[in-house]
Amino acid sequence: MKKLKLTDYGLLPIYLSDLNFLQEGLQEQIEALIKPWIDYTTADSFIITGIEPNPLIENGYTSGWVVLDGKLYYVDAFISEPPLNHDNHRRWVIDENYLPTGTKIPKRTNIPVETHIVETAKVEMLPASDNTGYAFDLPRMADIIKSILNPSLYSRSGEGTNGSYKLQFLQLAHKYVHVTGTIWPKIEILSDTNLSCEIAVSVPFILDTSFKNTFNYEAVINIYGTNAMEGELNPHTVVGCHKGKITFHQSQPFTFKIYAEEISTDLYSSNCQAGISVNIILKIK
Repeated sequence: MKKLKLTDYGLLPIYLSDLNFLQEGLQEQIEALIKPWIDYTTADSFIITGIEPNPLIENGYTSGWVVLDGKLYYVDAFISEPPLNHDNHRRWVIDENYLPTGTKIPKRTNIPVETHIVETAKVEMLPASDNTGYAFDLPRMADIIKSILNPSLYSRSGEGTNGSYKLQFLQLAHKYVHVTGTIWPKIEILSDTNLSCEIAVSVPFILDTSFKNTFNYEAVINIYGTNAMEGELNPHTVVGCHKGKITFHQSQPFTFKIYAEEISTDLYSSNCQAGISVNIILKIK
């Protein structure tokens, strides 16, 4: 915590650096309180309190506080009609104003300057192609807390021509899901490399493909199957002690697309059915 020590007896000069010290200390404390909730939000934005439909005013909303891109802003009560079609959408934007109480005249220039800056958030209707600002529909802090305390758990298993899976989906908060379990792909690794298959998983989720951690989950596995030298099927041993690499690519709807890369072509295998452990966090829409 940063504090300006004021217990010394008078005649101490106060400079702009002292005021900046106080402002920075307060901002750091606010950001520290906000930071734990950022991982459960979209674009580091969520509603803290207020900003609810006003039953006394048509299309009216109450005042409140909102976090946009990790910064805290006050919101005045406002009226905002929903868009009539898909040509427009509502967005949160930052509004900057100066208070007349902050008009000062520096002694060196005698030119008035504005010093009291107030940044608030407001809602604007913009063309659908204009993504200025932040999405209007944001999670509420109360709902984030509820989802953390009472997470939803889904268990799914299935089998198809490309393999089988047994997975658990733990919804952490708002739009995040922790996926654990095992997947068993059926891949033919012969003399070719970089073969692939897709295993569709039946879950009520659609992935947010903008989430960078969704992609490129790699796991090195043992390759089981035909021993190329002897031509014998042995699903319980590693073929020539070689390993393969599996890379997951998730798509919509929820699908594991699995690429198998053979590390060595001296001994190859077929019917790769090694169990692959899954332990990833995904973001859903």
